[in-house]
Amino acid sequence: MQKRLGILTSGGDCPGLNTVIRAVVSHANLTYGWQLVGILYATRGLQERKAVVLSLHGLYLHGIDPLLCIGGTILGSINKGEALEQIHEVLSGYRALELDALIGIAGDGSLAIFHQ
Repeated sequence: MQKRLGILTSGGDCPGLNTVIRAVVSHANLTYGWQLVGILYATRGLQERKAVVLSLHGLYLHGIDPLLCIGGTILGSINKGEALEQIHEVLSGYRALELDALIGIAGDGSLAIFHQ
C-alpha cells in the first residue's frame, strides 16, 4: 500500500526551505514510491485541510531546477498561531487528509509545539 506523507513549513522564512521540500519529494517518490502532500500554511493548513499533492512533475532533476533558486517556501509558512489551543482541529485535519506521517520543516519554536 502506498504511503501518504504530509510536509509543511512553519516558522519564519529562511533560505533553503524549497530545496528541502524538493529533496523530500524526489527521494520519497523515486526511492519509495510514496505520495507527498504539501500542507499549505503549516498547522492552519491542517486545520482547514488545505493541501496539494507534490510530485516529480515539474521538477527538473538533471541540472539546475528553478525551484532551487526561489527563496522562502512554496507551501507558505506561519510564524504565529494557536496550534496547541486548536490541537483537536489540527489532528482532525491530519486524519481527514489520510496522512501516514507528517514532516515538519521548522525552527525550534515550531518544533517544540509539534513535539507537545
